Amino acid sequence: MIRLRCLPGVAAMFLAAILAVVAAGPAAALSCRRPDLARTFQMADQSTDTYVIVLGELDFDVSQLPGNDRPGNKGRELTAKLHGRIITRTDYSDWIDRPITLNVQCVSAWCGSVPVGEDMLMFLRQSGAGYTLDVGPCGGYVFLRPDHNLIALARNCLAGGPCEPR
Repeated sequence: MIRLRCLPGVAAMFLAAILAVVAAGPAAALSCRRPDLARTFQMADQSTDTYVIVLGELDFDVSQLPGNDRPGNKGRELTAKLHGRIITRTDYSDWIDRPITLNVQCVSAWCGSVPVGEDMLMFLRQSGAGYTLDVGPCGGYVFLRPDHNLIALARNCLAGGPCEPR
């Protein structure tokens, strides 16, 4: 058995410091960069996949989202109903109402999530089977409650104008 010999006050401070480090460990384990539309656009543009940018909202059963409570959570795919419009360089497409795949990814105990019924600017991956929205714990492909400036930046990026990450 190893014994630490310290003054009583020092021992208490030492024990408190160790407990603080141990308790803070899991909370500080996931570090995310701030979401940036231009950076996301550049990643999507450089990908071999095809993406569309949609302004809209989703409807799905939130009870199907994986919880943030289990280390090693693998995430899951579920179906969501998309109601929105594809953003083009100058305007919007017609309204689209269609099912999409919501690919919710997890890293250890942290999982992605999106709200139901809120305006979002989303980068949807397009395939022969339809559209998929990838949602990780750090976000990146979803921008909640986009303002006119964010939508203007998306159009500018689409048009080949300045599109530099912050």
